Amino acid sequence: MAFPKLVKIGLRQLIEGPYTNLFPKTPPVPVPREFRGKPRYDREKCIGCGACVKVCPSGAVQLVEDPKAEDPKRKRKVEFYMGLCIFCYFCMEACPVDAISYGDEWILSSYDKFDDKLIVRDLPEREQAEKEG
Repeated sequence: MAFPKLVKIGLRQLIEGPYTNLFPKTPPVPVPREFRGKPRYDREKCIGCGACVKVCPSGAVQLVEDPKAEDPKRKRKVEFYMGLCIFCYFCMEACPVDAISYGDEWILSSYDKFDDKLIVRDLPEREQAEKEG
């Protein structure tokens, strides 16, 4: 009687250990430098044209009004919802002023889909400065 393939794989994993990384118990495996992580959005560069919103296939990029904006031309800003993002970066290619770039943060797990770390509103340094002061 021949063993089914699944049984062979299961026995091999019992002896050799699992194929996957037991994250978060063990540190994540290293990723290449060009790995697509959470996008970085520079609100100061953004002109609010909405090109990124138009090309986003998953609807993760949305244009919102910024009530704190002093310049009327900068009244519209962009928010990225990482729960919807498919990391295609069409938004980055469409941006005429390079306000969107690759990020290196890719550990985005959270129990709350509306968690602040899953919504990109500005560069992380500026967001932190606004919270502190």
